[in-house]
Amino acid sequence: MTEEDEEFNRIEREATMRMKAVSATTKTQTMRTNTTASLRTLLRVNPDGLDVGTMANHLEREPSNIRKLLSTMPDAYIDRWVRQRGNPPTAVWCVVVPPENCPKPENQRRRK
Repeated sequence: MTEEDEEFNRIEREATMRMKAVSATTKTQTMRTNTTASLRTLLRVNPDGLDVGTMANHLEREPSNIRKLLSTMPDAYIDRWVRQRGNPPTAVWCVVVPPENCPKPENQRRRK
């Protein structure tokens, strides 16, 4: 074994031990947080929006899970509906990109 293989195996063992130490509820919350962050990043990279099926394929998750996550994200919204032949309309989802904070005023009036 090379040094790189040994290092990889060591890191993998440590990660496995950490995962076993985490309770089941924490695992679920961690996965949800990671998937939500991945989903938000995916939508920000695609400003024209994506449908649930495309997002599920990119993130390798079930479409029902993606729908549930989208309903809990306050910055996600349906931008438009797309009609395809013979199929019901499909929602195209986008996320709001938060604007920068307003700069602080330089001149402040003093109270007299």
